Amino acid sequence: IAGQPTVVLDGAHNGDSARRLAEALREQFPRRCIVLVFGTTRDKDIARMFAELLPLVDALVLTRSRHPRAETSLAELAAQARPYLRRGERNAPLVEASDIPEAFAQAQALADPGDLIVITGSLFVVAAAREHLGLAPDRDDH
Repeated sequence: IAGQPTVVLDGAHNGDSARRLAEALREQFPRRCIVLVFGTTRDKDIARMFAELLPLVDALVLTRSRHPRAETSLAELAAQARPYLRRGERNAPLVEASDIPEAFAQAQALADPGDLIVITGSLFVVAAAREHLGLAPDRDDH
């Protein structure tokens, strides 16, 4: 999404798609600071997604969608994320947000104009972000 900071929405929701997203971010946005907004469902391999994505990020905002399968314990997600956020003697910032609007506001507060906000982890999270940002839903008119 054009603007400052740039916003990327990606439906990565498993280890393989998280790896592909990480590769694309490294290739398309080298040396950009990344604020990751992440929410997922309980049945996903969260550790693998974190292993692929979190080494790239400069700040993490954890959230959840309204979907019934959404991971509801942000504290548990945060505990899983912390080992991947170590940057030498400091940790990358980690914020918990109860819903997508709050998560996006937190990400904007953490990001500078030249940075990148990436929203991912679940198709439900991306759909909620699209709604929050006023983007039309994807339609298959074929």
